[in-house]
Amino acid sequence: APDALPSLAPFIFDAAYSFILAANELLNEGVAIDSIGGPEFLAKVREARFEGLTGSVAFDGNGDRGASFHLMNVQPGGLV
Repeated sequence: APDALPSLAPFIFDAAYSFILAANELLNEGVAIDSIGGPEFLAKVREARFEGLTGSVAFDGNGDRGASFHLMNVQPGGLV
């Protein structure tokens, strides 16, 4: 849906930035650009930690991103 793109754009940016950070770290370690990939690259992506457009970005041991959320108690008459 065309309306979905603007709401997904910050998440896409943060995902791309995770890849860029991982690739940059490997390049700084002396890995040739054409050798970046596979399990070594995935491990570096999972180590990425930064404040992204969508909040704090970090991955757990399964490679899942920690979610941020807000709980609100809505009662008749407004928020509690």
